[in-house]
Amino acid sequence: MRLQMLTQRSDFLRVKSGVAWGTKGFLLQAIEQEQADQPLELPRFGITVSNHTVRRYLAQKRAESGEKGEKRGPVSVLRNRMRRRLRALLEQFAPEHAKTGVDYVIIGRPTLETLGFEILRKDLQESFQKVHRRIISTSKHLSKS
Repeated sequence: MRLQMLTQRSDFLRVKSGVAWGTKGFLLQAIEQEQADQPLELPRFGITVSNHTVRRYLAQKRAESGEKGEKRGPVSVLRNRMRRRLRALLEQFAPEHAKTGVDYVIIGRPTLETLGFEILRKDLQESFQKVHRRIISTSKHLSKS
């Protein structure tokens, strides 16, 4: 299944104001789609890994190996590899866990590169459950007001 992706910065910022759940490898943010009198859309996803995250990963790796100095390293190569891992994770497991009418953004963390795919899968499943519970509790709270 091909994922519907978020492409506009305004969508990423809107999802940021929703609920979130963090794990060692990533942060999952979610918010209900804003739709007035229209049927709910399929879930949409955004994936991001910042250059700062990759530089932190490279710094940790250098510290573990005992290297000194501030080498730049292949930031774009690692960043793209991290994004591809997140995309593969979502393509395999999001269709069974994501809910219709919700937008998601997954943000990679420095440890993403070192974690196994099975650990990431379990974390993603747990993250979906947690954000869905928070969305439900938030919408109930808002409807009481």
